[in-house]
Amino acid sequence: TTMGEPCAVAVSGGKLFVTDTDYWRVSVYNSIPTENGAVADYAIGQTSLTGTSGTYGSSTQFYQPKAATVSGSKVVVADPGNYRVAIFNSVPTESGASINTVLGQSDMDDGVSIPVWPTNTKIKNPTGVWTDGTKLIVVDTAYNRVMIWNTFPTANNTPADVVLGQMNFECRAANDADCDDTPDATPSARTLSAPQGNPYYNGKQLFVTDTGNNRVLVWNTLPTSSFQPADVVLGQSDFNVSASGGITATGLSAPIGVMQSGDQLIVSDTGHDRVLVFNGN
Repeated sequence: TTMGEPCAVAVSGGKLFVTDTDYWRVSVYNSIPTENGAVADYAIGQTSLTGTSGTYGSSTQFYQPKAATVSGSKVVVADPGNYRVAIFNSVPTESGASINTVLGQSDMDDGVSIPVWPTNTKIKNPTGVWTDGTKLIVVDTAYNRVMIWNTFPTANNTPADVVLGQMNFECRAANDADCDDTPDATPSARTLSAPQGNPYYNGKQLFVTDTGNNRVLVWNTLPTSSFQPADVVLGQSDFNVSASGGITATGLSAPIGVMQSGDQLIVSDTGHDRVLVFNGN
């Protein structure tokens, strides 16, 4: 019944998935709880609902997972303590399920290979994931970027196809438009600073919470080439501002996570201790 720093939730097939970071697991409820103190049915990342151990490099355990997304039969978990993203090809039905594929590491047991420099396969601090079962999007906070796989990965260490926030897959600094490994004085429509939380793609538009720049970036089509500029910015007056906005209907402070429901966009405005809802057309 207990949790330790729950960081993200997902709902699919009537099940509720809670990323329970400090207990090194994703707790699963077979139906949406309707009463306080509900008991989880099983845990992904632990062999039981009372286990709290994490480990480097394992096919069944995580190291401080941050986020999860579920689409159809696929479950994707951001596992930053292992510098990887873990993929389950079918939704686990009991504790202790084995991971099928990992991204960011060469195999399941390689959890101590700390990436020194980014590439199209290395992931340093994944904090957000999204998939529709065909495409996969990963937020890599430490390298100030978003990685896109155009085809859902089925092999370990599959390279990403597109990177946003950086000129190429070898760049890593925040707001670094010229890839000189030094942050620029101001952000731009192309750069990111410590993006966090799950991104969201509705089949047309891509939304990313650019946490360090206190804004949400919107691409009106899913980018097909790296370093593509965003089309819209929320939380700032223009793309070259990064200061925390005031507590107004337009200001954001360290937003983490975004999602759409109907024609409404929902943003967790973490620095202002609130959630903002934007009505669309």
